[in-house]
Amino acid sequence: MDNILVQVTETASVNAALSVGQVTETVTVHDVSPPVELTSAATGETISAETASTLPLSTRNFLTLLTLSAGANTELFDSAALGRGQVTINVNGQRPTNNNFQLEGVNANDVNLPVLDNVPLPNPDTIEEFKTQTSLYDASSGRNGGGNVQVNLKSGTAHYHGDAYEFFRNNVLNANDFFFNAATPQVPRPVLRQNQYGGSFGGPVPKSKDFYFSL
Repeated sequence: MDNILVQVTETASVNAALSVGQVTETVTVHDVSPPVELTSAATGETISAETASTLPLSTRNFLTLLTLSAGANTELFDSAALGRGQVTINVNGQRPTNNNFQLEGVNANDVNLPVLDNVPLPNPDTIEEFKTQTSLYDASSGRNGGGNVQVNLKSGTAHYHGDAYEFFRNNVLNANDFFFNAATPQVPRPVLRQNQYGGSFGGPVPKSKDFYFSL
């Protein structure tokens, strides 16, 4: 633009006329956002079988993933503990004994206290999905005022299939602690050997429901 007069201490206004041009590029979005839940006000996070098998589980205890839900937290987990280890879940600041655990819709709480303590934990490979409802769940699933943990197991398929596995941890493959290396004299790497063996087998049962079995 030419011949535009700008005087001292003044701001000149220039109106630019823009014309609509031709479309040179198009963007198509194929992904669809998940629908908003309109039938329930319950809050919580559903963990699928794929997520449970992909995320690291130091002792193969799926309860360590319950803290992925908003409002749920736990103390520092002892990954070197024998067996499955103990996981204490606090939901919205409440005590762990205020939680409710259900396995396939069946009460899985301890007889003495409402915690998943003496009940054998299912193998992570047998879990289809699980969810921690942290608030606003209805009376059909609420027993206490804390978190409501629902676990669903996998069902069988039309064909027989199975697998065998070993999950192991070894001090040869693990790095030494930073402070152990920085100490004078240097503290050697602790010995840690953990081997967990198991397998699973599933398939149809003639004239009955499918089944899924795991060790």
